[in-house]
Amino acid sequence: VFEVAGQMNSDFFRIHKESGVPRLDIAAALRSRGRSAEPNLRSMVRWLQSFQYDCFLFGSRSLVPLTANWWHDDYEVCLSRAELPCWYDVLAVPRAGRPGFWGSRRGELLRAWRAVPTHGH
Repeated sequence: VFEVAGQMNSDFFRIHKESGVPRLDIAAALRSRGRSAEPNLRSMVRWLQSFQYDCFLFGSRSLVPLTANWWHDDYEVCLSRAELPCWYDVLAVPRAGRPGFWGSRRGELLRAWRAVPTHGH
């Protein structure tokens, strides 16, 4: 698990931290350029993918896939939703089929997932 946050890179810091209020103008300029400073969510997902990890945005009991064909630029939430706080959690799990991981830990992971409280409960 890792966090995407306003201090993750210099661009996110300028948008979310430096002035104390979200700078939507900076976010819009970066979106029109099509990139931001690294590390960012996209660069982290690509890096982890190179090690055969799949990544998901997660909050309550929902997982939003980010890896490979699932990626969409809107998932770079610190740019696409600059009006909201830049603070999101990402789950990285070894890809199914990667030798040695899922066989021994699958049951443990499923039990842990079932133990995650649902929203409002």
